[in-house]
Amino acid sequence: DHEIEEANSGSDEAKFGVLVLDINEFREINEALGYVAGDEVLREFGRRLTDSVYGNDMIARYEKDQFAILVPDIGGLEELRVKINIILDNLSTSFIIDDNEFRITTSIGVSIYPDDGRESTDLVRKANIAMQKSKGLGMNESIIYKKSLDIKTREYFWMKNDLSKAISKEELFLNYQPIYDMNEKELVGVEVLLRWDNDERGIILPSEFIPLAERAGLIHSIGDWVLLNACKQNRRWQEQGYRPIYISVNISILQLEQPSFDKIVKRILK
Repeated sequence: DHEIEEANSGSDEAKFGVLVLDINEFREINEALGYVAGDEVLREFGRRLTDSVYGNDMIARYEKDQFAILVPDIGGLEELRVKINIILDNLSTSFIIDDNEFRITTSIGVSIYPDDGRESTDLVRKANIAMQKSKGLGMNESIIYKKSLDIKTREYFWMKNDLSKAISKEELFLNYQPIYDMNEKELVGVEVLLRWDNDERGIILPSEFIPLAERAGLIHSIGDWVLLNACKQNRRWQEQGYRPIYISVNISILQLEQPSFDKIVKRILK
């Protein structure tokens, strides 16, 4: 923060960049090779960063597997992109730790002073937002912050918060799409379609909130609710005199990966 504040004290016309770098899947390195090897990876990562920068650039350890670089007085975005590519190239060559040779990938987020803010906390936060977005693009990617990323981050936060309450607030509901046997010309089943009716956003389709539920760890409770209520509805139809039909329920791969998924299904069917 001190270095950023010092850079702030210069001319308002001078731009500088704040880079936040994250070692992807660093936890796996610790688990596979041990914490001593993980520490050596961090030291080698830092050495390579030092070799990649020049002039008045400043490097700092930001968090356990994250680093930050302050690039003062950048001439323009193209100049900054060249520097980022040099960094990624130097980090992409193999690491050799205790005779183990492997590669790591890095995600980089960038914010620019004064375009993206004037306070150090704001610049670092926005670089972090861009870095998190770059992680979703694949290996060795970088993203320069833009305002739309901040909007998406806040939208994700509030949508996740609302989704966590959707079951208790009875905002989820099921539609049933008929499945016909054209040869017999009769209804043989239904496909269960989950919908979310939020107070503020209205009807939200699964394509919008199911990926969010999977990322936020909510998919198991939502999936169990869908399966339970679909089975209850099928039972009610039969109690009303309709003949039995099958129901088709979409299941997330994360649900299938649960060791107890078969027990959950058996319990609901009972």
